[in-house]
Order: sequence, then C-alpha cells, then structure tokens
Amino acid sequence: MLEHIQNYLHDAHWQEVLLLLIAQQKPKKATKVLEAILQQPTPYEQWLHRNLFFAGSCLAEDLDVSDGSLVTEILRQLVALEISDSKKVGDKIRAQVFQTLCSLDETRFEKQALHLLKESANRMDKVRLQEYRAALGEKEEAIAALVELLQDKDDSVRYLAAIALGKLGKASENVIAALLERLQDEKDSVRSRAADALGKLGKASENMIAALLERLQDEKDSVRSRAADALGKLGKASENVIAALLERLQDEKDSVRSRAADALGNLGKNSSDVATAVAERISQHSDSDNVGDYINLLWDVVAGESSV
Repeated sequence: MLEHIQNYLHDAHWQEVLLLLIAQQKPKKATKVLEAILQQPTPYEQWLHRNLFFAGSCLAEDLDVSDGSLVTEILRQLVALEISDSKKVGDKIRAQVFQTLCSLDETRFEKQALHLLKESANRMDKVRLQEYRAALGEKEEAIAALVELLQDKDDSVRYLAAIALGKLGKASENVIAALLERLQDEKDSVRSRAADALGKLGKASENMIAALLERLQDEKDSVRSRAADALGKLGKASENVIAALLERLQDEKDSVRSRAADALGNLGKNSSDVATAVAERISQHSDSDNVGDYINLLWDVVAGESSV
C-alpha cells in the first residue's frame, strides 16, 4: 500500500484505486497511510497542498483512524487554508478546500470539521460559513441565516447570500419573500442575483412572475438579462410573459436579447403560443436587420429538438 502511494499518489488514473484500497485498511494501518501521504515529497506542495487534499479525500471515505490527533491536524490545516488571507491561497486552492471539507458530509468527521469552521467564524466570510453549514448537516439553519443576511448593510453580503440561496434551491415562503424583496434592492448587482436565485428555485407564483416582469424594465441590463433568464427557467408561458420577452428581443444590449431568446426557446418547448407570437413578429419585422434572430428562435421552438 505504501509503495503504491509513493509511486502513484497524484496519478489521476490511480486516484480512485488508491482511495478504495485505503478505505479497506484497519485503523492502525489507515493512520500509517495518512501519515505517509502527508509526508510524500510532492512537487510544489507548499503552494498546491495536494497531499493535504488527498488526505482529506481519504477522510471522506469515512476512514477509521486510530490517531484522532492526526485527523484533527488534517482538518485544522484545511480550515487554516480557508481562513488564510495569504495571496498564495488563490481561488482554485480555496475551491478545493471547500470541496474537500464539504465531502465530509455524513462521515464521522462531519461534526468535527463544522466545529472547527465555526471556531474560525470571525475570520471567515459570513456567507461562506453558511454554505459550509448547509453542506455539513445544518442546511435549515444555514438557510435561515442566509435569509437574514439578505438584509445585511453590506451589499456584497446581500449579493453572496442571494447566490447561495439560489444554489441551495429551497423554495420556502420565507426564502421567496426575502428574494422578492431584494429585487427592489438599491444595488443592481443584488437585484440581478436575486432574480437569478428565484429562477433556480423552480417554484413560480403569480407574485414572483409579476416581480420578474417588472425587472425586465430595469435600468440595468444585467438585471434585465437575469430576469429574462429566470422567467425562462420558471416555465410559465403566459401571454404577458411571452409578450414581455418578445419586447426584450429589441433591447439595446446583446446580453439581454440573448437571454430573452433563450428564455423564449425554453418556454416554447411547452407552448404553441410562443411559436405563434414569434411568427407574428417575423411577419411584422420582415425587413428589419434582426429578422434572422426571430427565425432562429422559431427554429428552436418548433424544430430544434427534432432536427438532425
């Protein structure tokens, strides 16, 4: 086992094999294996931390280890990277830290990892901590905290909280109401992300549709484009929605026109009304420069899925 680790530790073709072999080890041998992994002379380890991440992947296999202090040290090192303000810890390293710690969900190390993260809460982004809580057994509590963070005085916190709620996909009344309120936020970045989150929840109501239709008229193109995208994902192909999205096909911004076309394409898969409305636009604007865009959209609605 140790010889295989020495020869193939960071060989992608061997990763799953090694994890399976390590998971079968008894506690004392599992401890020796983890120690060997951490001590490997891996190139660029001081910057890339690949030994540490692989050790974390071993813990995600719910490994039975005889030395609890070794587990604690691995978890502490991972948390230390999470809270580090060093410029040597870039986005890719932080993403790997998050993935590694979250993979401990439903293992014997889940609670310990979350406890260490909570101990470092004062050095961690507010929203990031809630994302960890959601992944490590406290989803409902994390969602409640994120709803509160949507009221934070810092617009960057409101922005990140909206993104996190969209990822979690919990379409409760409280979440929807809080996101609808943020559609009126003073910051366009927050309005944009609130619209995006509502689209990801997948639970459309009349109030939600009305609020998103209003955002299609927002002064900021980023908000208009996210609102169009959300309407397409929610799948309510009402006459008002179709008409509003068709209007956005004339928007001055390419990004908005593109999102509106995609939304109409999504809605059109379930509605003949979209095809009829687009065909009418083609007839009305047969000489315009963007008539080709309308025809492309009609193709997506009518023939796209069945075409070769």
